Amino acid sequence: MIQTSTTEIQSAHRFLNRIRFEMNSVPGLRHVLVALEDGELTLSVASNDLRVEYRIPDAASLDESASFLIPAHALIDASAGGRAGRLRWDVLEADGARVLDVIVSNRSREIKTSHPARDAADFPKRPLVDGPSTALPKETMDAVRLAAPFASRDAKCRGAISGVRLSPENGGAIMATDGRQLVILPATVPDQPFTLPNSAVELLGHEAFNRNLTVTGPNDAWFQFCSGRFTCFARVTADRFPDVQQLVPPHFEASATIPEAGVPPLVAWLRSLKRASACVQLAWDKPGHLVLSEPRCTGQATFGYELPVELDGSPTPVCLKAAHLANALAIGNNLRINGSGMRFVVTSPAGGTCVIVPLRTMQGADAILQRIARVRCAPNTRCL
Repeated sequence: MIQTSTTEIQSAHRFLNRIRFEMNSVPGLRHVLVALEDGELTLSVASNDLRVEYRIPDAASLDESASFLIPAHALIDASAGGRAGRLRWDVLEADGARVLDVIVSNRSREIKTSHPARDAADFPKRPLVDGPSTALPKETMDAVRLAAPFASRDAKCRGAISGVRLSPENGGAIMATDGRQLVILPATVPDQPFTLPNSAVELLGHEAFNRNLTVTGPNDAWFQFCSGRFTCFARVTADRFPDVQQLVPPHFEASATIPEAGVPPLVAWLRSLKRASACVQLAWDKPGHLVLSEPRCTGQATFGYELPVELDGSPTPVCLKAAHLANALAIGNNLRINGSGMRFVVTSPAGGTCVIVPLRTMQGADAILQRIARVRCAPNTRCL
């Protein structure tokens, strides 16, 4: 018998649910591991490359140690008792099978549900991670979250660029790229370089890892991230990350600085362009102003955005993917231009650098849209 509060189970459920473990093809990984050791209750879920744990201290139990697997819906039932509820887990043997009774009580009401319990041997063993430990400040995880949109999301790309790179080079840097956009952010990182896969980056984006985060490893390609009651084990990729420093142009023909107050509305406008292929052209025809325009199908109006900027030099128009520009402006507000077709760079006062590969000119983009319109509009029909 194990007793604890439903409030703790609710917190554990919200955290563990960041992994869609119930959809795993391996039967043992579709369950939650419940382990009791010396009065501390640990709930764990895992996938092929991740394992997360939530610890509950001072759990009441008649046994010194116990471990078993419960299905996902048993954890949902265990967290349904409200803030002041109490939970009791009883594992019984019935007809040669193990049955878990989940008893949730709140004041005078008591709800009991029964679920099949599996042997803990069906769950993967906990990775043994030794080695040096490094305390990571909150700013490091903030930088990882900012770099996440730059990483490749191509399902066919399973290499090093499908994640965020933490490298100790040049005093510590966080890098990510998908081949069309690149980010380099200064940060405090461990001495051992590694690449966090996208699944681990999404998990470590939880607010629990903002406080007193310690990373340990590597050991057999596993790193351990620990913050209070929360622990994450991530298997990192061994693929070589490309040398991205050489992609940053050393010189620029012109630059433009967007006022900090003007960045959030501009990013919101760029994010509102929902089409995956949405692109914008940056033009400087109006003195002291940046004019952004989005091409639409032939015959439709062009949508634009205008804001004042501080110009240095004579920048040339450039066409960028809207999502790439929005990601870069979340890093910095200083635009550096080398001409049409050349790499477009955004920098921040803190030392962050973003590089974007521009699209073809607006005339080229408009020609593509015209061809799409001709293909979609059959004879005697009207293109809406």
